Amino acid sequence: MKKQWRQVSLLIIVVGLLGMPNNDGIAHSPTNLLTTPDAEKSAGLEFLVSASELIILGEVIDIQYRNSQPTREQPQGLPHTFVTYKVQEVLRGKAPGETITLRVPGGADGSGGIYLETNAPMFARSQTDVLFLEGGEITGCPLVSCVDGRFRVVGDRVFNGWGIPVVEAGERLRIGGRPRFDLNVMELPRPAFEVLLKQPETQKLIEQESQRTGQSITELQRRYETEAPASYRIGYGFQGTPAPGDNFNSPEAEPIESFGPPLSVSAFTTAIRQWNERVQPPQTSVLSVDPNQPFTVADPKVDGVRAIAAPEQMTEEEKNDSQAREGETPIRDITPNLRNPSLQPISPELRRTLP
Repeated sequence: MKKQWRQVSLLIIVVGLLGMPNNDGIAHSPTNLLTTPDAEKSAGLEFLVSASELIILGEVIDIQYRNSQPTREQPQGLPHTFVTYKVQEVLRGKAPGETITLRVPGGADGSGGIYLETNAPMFARSQTDVLFLEGGEITGCPLVSCVDGRFRVVGDRVFNGWGIPVVEAGERLRIGGRPRFDLNVMELPRPAFEVLLKQPETQKLIEQESQRTGQSITELQRRYETEAPASYRIGYGFQGTPAPGDNFNSPEAEPIESFGPPLSVSAFTTAIRQWNERVQPPQTSVLSVDPNQPFTVADPKVDGVRAIAAPEQMTEEEKNDSQAREGETPIRDITPNLRNPSLQPISPELRRTLP
């Protein structure tokens, strides 16, 4: 899987320090969306079960962030999330214990920034999920097809990794209906005050608050370290405004397809167990990882710019431009690889509320 990283700057200093009413970073709220039949192209349940060495129902009880060992391309290493689940039920394979810790690409980088891989999920404590896990040595995401191997459980109902309802799990895995993008939240540790002072955006906010309240930077630091929560949650969802003529609210407008309610947890786990009886038994074990052990990962792959041969009808000037581009440095591709743009969220964008 090609990895494509996006960095997002944090502005969560306004939480607690400048009086934001809660500790959730807020992204754009989802509109009343219905997914299209393209949602049915998700991986089938038979594939997910057969590709898994372990399937569990579990609850997130701990989250830590660590960077991989430095490399030539990534001198600071690449951020990873170490998420620990309390195993509530084993649906396939054998769990390594009552808890399991997984290492997933992406997360806080320790310097006030976040790195997100476009196909990797984000986590927060108290979330409950059904996880389809690969076995053996894991060099990337441990979930089968990464985010496709995570299913959210909310109120005894099942949603896929992006918060879209799972409505059928028989011969096919059918996904569609009103999305729950509010489920896509990420829990982050409070950054050190010194880190915030190094960021121009947050430094400006601190200086503005100092001028407004008459408090010194030292006094604001004391407030931050004693009053601000130890962790924050940020969310992200869709962005966009209906274009004229879309008629989303028109009484004549009808969805392309209607969907039933999300499956219950028992119906979903029953389907998993049935498929587990039909496919080959697990062949390898799934191990819990230690966040305190150093680890190394390969640098993300990037695509270079491929020069196009100049056709004969090009002018001499155009030929020279084309030949000059052949020696250009390859450009890092940071555009999200969205297989289905209508179903996958955009990168996080925090909205701050100032007094």
